[in-house]
Amino acid sequence: MQPIQQTLTYRFLIKIVYYTSKLLLHSVHTYFRTEKQSVNAPHPTVLLANHVLEQDIVALAHVYPLIEQKTKYCFAMRQDIVEPNFLVKEFEPKGFVKFILWLIDKSQIIKVLLIYMGGIGVKRAFRDDARKLLKQGELRDLVDSQWDKLADGVLNGRNLFLFPEGKFSESGHLDPIKRGTYLIFKRIPNVSYNYFNFTYDFISKSKPVLHIGFGDYSKFPEHADEYQLAADIKTKLGNNYVLTQGNLFSYLLFKDDVKNGIAEKTLSQKLDKFLEKINASGKYLIAKELLSEHLFSLFDEFLTKAIKSGFLKKDTNGIITATEKLAATNFRNGKDMRRRNTYLYHCNQLKYYFSDLEKLYAEV
Repeated sequence: MQPIQQTLTYRFLIKIVYYTSKLLLHSVHTYFRTEKQSVNAPHPTVLLANHVLEQDIVALAHVYPLIEQKTKYCFAMRQDIVEPNFLVKEFEPKGFVKFILWLIDKSQIIKVLLIYMGGIGVKRAFRDDARKLLKQGELRDLVDSQWDKLADGVLNGRNLFLFPEGKFSESGHLDPIKRGTYLIFKRIPNVSYNYFNFTYDFISKSKPVLHIGFGDYSKFPEHADEYQLAADIKTKLGNNYVLTQGNLFSYLLFKDDVKNGIAEKTLSQKLDKFLEKINASGKYLIAKELLSEHLFSLFDEFLTKAIKSGFLKKDTNGIITATEKLAATNFRNGKDMRRRNTYLYHCNQLKYYFSDLEKLYAEV
């Protein structure tokens, strides 16, 4: 099947989504490991990304302009989004807001736009009907059929945006890669894949700062089984987190230096030397502000905010020490962690780098 080329209407809608994302995000930064600042995705290609929060869908509009081949795409969306009265049921509004959402539901504009953009509704079997389907012995068949619908989108001429975790990686690091990813790859002849990582910084600005790290174009390994493919995808996505001021500074807060108490000036000097070693390794995607002359002022602002919010304390001698609030680990879920201990959440973003970072920090 020949790829379906983007139309002017399609590109116009992408622009609308792009500018909508500007309302949700403070800024978006992109990173490549080569001088070529574009994404190679000839049809048929599956573009893989980690799934962090709802903004990921509109954030895809920042990926579209960087793709060399102007092909239409498909993507998974909740089936109930295109069902009657979704907004009213989902948000349970009252008063005038309920009336406005009711009008939007009745207009079906969301359904029309999402389907035109390539949205393919999939049922949330594990969230909605899992117990009933499991009892009836139909759960696995339903889940497999949902992945088949996405593969059909590619077979009909579109490329595919896919979040292979199947849900939000709310804890800051990746969840297991779903089996359905393998089913999609097996169903599409000569399929390739490319990947990118969404790294959000919720600390530095009032609205999230999004850093997108792009990977390399690859062919589906012909003889790989589902476990090998899942491991390969998880490693590539996990190693593509961007080192931001939010997650790198947070990483320092959980070192023994801060736990036991360290002079603010000494901690700043260790940060500088640590970052030098990280940059010299050439292995990591590093946020531009960490390599700027403003590093120390950014770190000072970060420490001030952590002290003000009760995660750190500083005595009259300028000694920085972690508090019990920073050591908290009892959370309902990842979203609760980000709300109650955002520093632990951001530190977790670097989980795939922990082993190497520990060695580098020990050399400082």
